[in-house]
Amino acid sequence: MPLILLTVFFSGINFLFLDYVFPHATLKQKNMFNNLKKKQPALALIPGTFNTEIPGYIIKFDEKYGEENNFLRNVQISDLTANRGKIKVITSSTAEITTEEGSKYMTLTLKDGNYYEDYIKRSAPRNEKAKMPFSNATFDTYVINIDISSFNDEDNLNKEDINIHCP
Repeated sequence: MPLILLTVFFSGINFLFLDYVFPHATLKQKNMFNNLKKKQPALALIPGTFNTEIPGYIIKFDEKYGEENNFLRNVQISDLTANRGKIKVITSSTAEITTEEGSKYMTLTLKDGNYYEDYIKRSAPRNEKAKMPFSNATFDTYVINIDISSFNDEDNLNKEDINIHCP
């Protein structure tokens, strides 16, 4: 009988913890991560993977380095802002990510790279799309300003944004 009572007691404690404490802690953690991404967007990028955290861009690079981890090596950026698929690709040997406090833009300065863009008409048949023109260029320095206003500075998540029941 004492073992059954102890089990029921711990089950009740576990239920209260999962129903009240855990959702609140999860909400705070997600808000903290979003605020950190706003202040240092380079932290949201992971080396060796296709990063889709920044809306409209897919960024892949080999490594982060530097004192603040804001320098990237062997960068490939797919620009999807035109909503026509992956038709613009930019590669670079190195890049630097900078943001100013309170700014809604992240500046990505690319060095020693290539720029490639297809010009495709949506209405063109599939066999004619391969014949469409493209542009290809090399550059010493190329600067991209990326709107990161989706990373709000405020605690923008509320209890409905989390897939956990919050009382």
